[in-house]
Amino acid sequence: MQLSFTLKSLGKKKAYINSVGIEIDINSKTTIKELLLQVVSQQVHVFNKRKNDPNLLVYLSENTLNHQIDSGQVKFNEQYNDTLANEEKAKENVLLAFEDGLIALFINDEQAEDINQSILIKENDSITFIRLTFLAGSIW
Repeated sequence: MQLSFTLKSLGKKKAYINSVGIEIDINSKTTIKELLLQVVSQQVHVFNKRKNDPNLLVYLSENTLNHQIDSGQVKFNEQYNDTLANEEKAKENVLLAFEDGLIALFINDEQAEDINQSILIKENDSITFIRLTFLAGSIW
């Protein structure tokens, strides 16, 4: 099933919002827990595949260069850490983070709060993850 997947982080100065289409193997009627596990599994496979593929042609397109200039950091996207992601550990982490309220999940602009909640997902639905951060420290 093709879904539109967006990740936001509220703790960053610039909110980069990238909507990516992902393909996951899930039934239209499922639970939040199964959706989280499928998305994490798919993303771990993409991450590990990127680590294993050699980067033979390193260049910056004009569009990529302009985006990086806006962020104030130009880089060639080199990967210096060869460690692959552990899928089982990533699944444990996402379930714990969701239960602890560190991740907010929205499906078509409606927040999902119960991990065992049944949901109906249609093709090209919008899934948004927001990583929440705690504010602590002194006044700046």
